[in-house]
Amino acid sequence: ATLAARDVDLAEARRELERGDQLRRQDVLSLQRHDAQGFSVRRSESARALAAAALRRAERALADAVVRAPFDGTVESISVQVGDYLAPGTPVANVADLARVRLRAGVTATEAAEFAPGLTARVSLPALGGQAIEAEIRSVGRIADPNAGTYAVELWLDNSDGRIRAGMVGQLTLAESGGVSAAVVPRAAVVRRDGLLIVFRAEGEGDTLRAIAQPVRVGRGRGERVEILEGLEVGQRVVVAGHFALADGGPILVDGNAPPARRGED
Repeated sequence: ATLAARDVDLAEARRELERGDQLRRQDVLSLQRHDAQGFSVRRSESARALAAAALRRAERALADAVVRAPFDGTVESISVQVGDYLAPGTPVANVADLARVRLRAGVTATEAAEFAPGLTARVSLPALGGQAIEAEIRSVGRIADPNAGTYAVELWLDNSDGRIRAGMVGQLTLAESGGVSAAVVPRAAVVRRDGLLIVFRAEGEGDTLRAIAQPVRVGRGRGERVEILEGLEVGQRVVVAGHFALADGGPILVDGNAPPARRGED
């Protein structure tokens, strides 16, 4: 309503200025009066702009009165009731999305040497009957906790069935490779592309060698080597350097001293 009123004022001011222009050309209106009409149009334009801005603020406030979660999830708690007066930024609900969860653990310095991002570990949750769940290691800390003396390890677990709940406690172990059957490659051979862990196999002979991207599942890491639980066979040659320039199927030049994948050692 305020904006509509300012539109009327502006239309009236512009109409008066048009009349003033005609009278000024006929030299029957003073210059001072004509200038006043022009200033009146500018004031009306400014008043209308302020009214329009107020309307936009009111529309935004009305839209913000409906609180929408930024992601799909479950409402765990509601902090307000109908009729409460709230300031901007006041939390109104706690929404949780546990389709994928994070587990944080503390390991010793010796254990931290065997953990590395991308490796597979197993998490056993007593609250779920102790069933082992595979998880991917996302990060391994390099600074010890000053109180516990352990290094932080973070893992991501799939929880599409919603069985895992926040606050559960579990036991973490590295995935077993099944004895000597697993292939072992240098850590430098395993790279991440498009969210997947891959190894580039060297396929072909002579001048027709090409790098073939092979998704893999990794297991226990020992020093500078890591086990490949799936995706690679013992004896296959792998690329250990120059991955930044590699593309799937691209030509490569293999160093004759490059080691092949070998069997794991206990």
